[in-house]
Amino acid sequence: MPSNSFDQLMPSGLALPPGQVKEELDRILDSPDFKSTTRRRKLLRYLVEESLAGRDKGFKGYTIATIVFGRDESFDPQSDPVVRLEARRLRHDLNSYYVSAGRNSPLRITIPKGQYAPVMEWFDSTSASDDLIGHLDVADRPGPDMAPAPVSAHVIETWRFAGRSLLFWMVMFLVAVVTVTVVLLARNATTQIHGPALAVLPFKASDVSQPILGEGFSDEVLARLSRFPDIRLYLPQSALEPTADPVDVGRRLGLTYVIDGVIQSVAGSDSVRVTVRLTEVSTRRLVWIGKYERPYASGAFLAMQDDIAASIAAALGKTQADMRSHEKANP
Repeated sequence: MPSNSFDQLMPSGLALPPGQVKEELDRILDSPDFKSTTRRRKLLRYLVEESLAGRDKGFKGYTIATIVFGRDESFDPQSDPVVRLEARRLRHDLNSYYVSAGRNSPLRITIPKGQYAPVMEWFDSTSASDDLIGHLDVADRPGPDMAPAPVSAHVIETWRFAGRSLLFWMVMFLVAVVTVTVVLLARNATTQIHGPALAVLPFKASDVSQPILGEGFSDEVLARLSRFPDIRLYLPQSALEPTADPVDVGRRLGLTYVIDGVIQSVAGSDSVRVTVRLTEVSTRRLVWIGKYERPYASGAFLAMQDDIAASIAAALGKTQADMRSHEKANP
């Protein structure tokens, strides 16, 4: 089982070498396939290095916000969710890296849900076993004129368990592949689902002091729209350019529609106004626009964000008939 304490042994009896963890961290941060912002890269380095130093038990949202993100002593994690949002996105960045460029890495760094402390663990059991042999005492290694020293029963049982586990998961993987293939073939044989391709761009925060709120709003709207089966949703990484034109982004990605928005603080009041647009990419036609204004109460930001996102998704859901008509007219 994984451990984030570097003086604790792994089940194979092999401690995670801090040097290899640092190499893996540098490999991730230097990789062009690690799609992450400068701020989240700084967060990853801080979490791993603090864990290496044995200070992972003290990870708190306030500490991370002040040290990594430069917040002052007045920072309130209840009203400013920057640490939780960035940790969630960093978790997704790492998962994406390990299914692409880092898929063959024997040592993996992950951040489990519900915590900030990273977990470092061996991924390839063969690498872990080879490293274990390299850590055998010199007296236990076979010399040139002597028979190999007997391997302990514990080590043999560890290897047997690893072999049985590997075989089991290979069989389960094959069963899953066959099942998914059969289902997809059956579905494609009967019907082919068409629907508008849509992306939600990060909202622009023009007057609000925390620009990260824009990404939070777009994430919530995207989550709400995922409940509509007739809409094909995409994650536009190229849309992270703050000055990018929404329609240009949609054309580069081959989308049917794009959603973008602006967050503004209302002058003379403690309110936030969110303006949202649904634009048809091919014609630049403004299909729908909505404005929402809510009080910006300290400690209740997430509830306000969920309320506005739900209203936006409900309004966009009503435009599905127009979207479907477009798809039928332009198959």
